[in-house]
Amino acid sequence: MECLGLLKGEIRHFSSVWNEAEKALNLKVPHMGWNDLTYANGGSPLLNGVPEHSNFYFVHSYLIQPTDAGIIKATAEYGCKVPACVSQGSVTAFQFHPEKSGTVGLKILENYTTC
Repeated sequence: MECLGLLKGEIRHFSSVWNEAEKALNLKVPHMGWNDLTYANGGSPLLNGVPEHSNFYFVHSYLIQPTDAGIIKATAEYGCKVPACVSQGSVTAFQFHPEKSGTVGLKILENYTTC
């Protein structure tokens, strides 16, 4: 899928990345619901004050597969490991909706003012 080109990698539909065992789980796409985050590669300053394994609200059918796995700052599980936060330079992107994720989402938005 063609994107802005700010981060190198591919955007893929869940059905194209799940293996047969993951497909057998019969997970729904789009993925809609709450998932917890596991931090990776040192996390992100935008996640400061947000405890690891906090729950965030997701609505998506696609995920990024970055060329450089080092830009992945948090993941969630949905049939596979989903990059939920990626960051490189001045660009940070979330797969979830901070504005719909309660107090932890508000903390991320608050962190934008201090980063």
